[in-house]
Amino acid sequence: MDEAKTKLLAAISAMSFLKHKEKKLLQNSVSSVEELAALSLDGISVIVNRALGTTLWQPSRVLDEAAGVLRLMGAYGIGILPIGSEAYPAALGEIFDPPYLLFYRGFPEVLGLPCVSVVGTRHPTARTKEAAYGFAREAAAEGFTVVSGLAFGIDSEAHRGALSAQGGVTCAVLASGVDMITPPGNKALARAILARRGCILSEYCPGTDAAKWRFPERNRIISGLSAGTVVADGPENSGALITADFALEQGRDLFFHEAALSRPCGGTRNAHTYTAAGAPVVSSFKEYLEKKEAPPGLVKQEVQAALFEGRGC
Repeated sequence: MDEAKTKLLAAISAMSFLKHKEKKLLQNSVSSVEELAALSLDGISVIVNRALGTTLWQPSRVLDEAAGVLRLMGAYGIGILPIGSEAYPAALGEIFDPPYLLFYRGFPEVLGLPCVSVVGTRHPTARTKEAAYGFAREAAAEGFTVVSGLAFGIDSEAHRGALSAQGGVTCAVLASGVDMITPPGNKALARAILARRGCILSEYCPGTDAAKWRFPERNRIISGLSAGTVVADGPENSGALITADFALEQGRDLFFHEAALSRPCGGTRNAHTYTAAGAPVVSSFKEYLEKKEAPPGLVKQEVQAALFEGRGC
């Protein structure tokens, strides 16, 4: 893809006040980033057929910011996957709100393999850390790409487990630009992922920091890339449960590792809540494959009912 096209796509991608379909409309209406920068907010409203009242549109900054993104892409070897392109992950394109544009480092081809997402808390127990590592190792050994979020705790164990398998690959989805490894303490792990022909992925432009609100948005990508998500540790208020909810909304298979149930049941929403509502429990990747063939027995409404009734404890 040529430089001018890349700059335009990156500039449109950064317009967070637009939905992905609106970004496509805008893309089809302008031919360059210069044309984009010449648009007023009212002009954009006409194109997307929706009144926009945001203060986020600052056309005077568009050209400089797009040029900055391009410089970072060159410095870090970053590529892009536009929605609708042949290389864009097919499973992700099926979700309700797929990213308009994905930035990547490494080898996005691994997302064309069967994927399984492994998620959990940043503060795991020794047992759940071992469970995440072992499950990911088994999955990678069977030719699956293990998807997780590069956070400390369960995410890190999932990535390391995948890398420990011969030929194992893994994909890390960030809540920042792919040039800004978050958390910084996992830079060595990120380098190992790339060295083993894995992939680091984000919908955010290079140079974007990991604001707190971006993590829930990121989680929909983690679940959306895979046919199944496994929660290795899901205590109360864990971000992994947000990913679990996204998996349900996306119509994907949701499982809990048996190790997640080793925690006390206290609280109002945790792994026990989901398993009481019908989420299957697995202890190995082999069992995951076996249970994945069974008809799904869990829907979001059942989880909501379990929460309301206080089931699971």
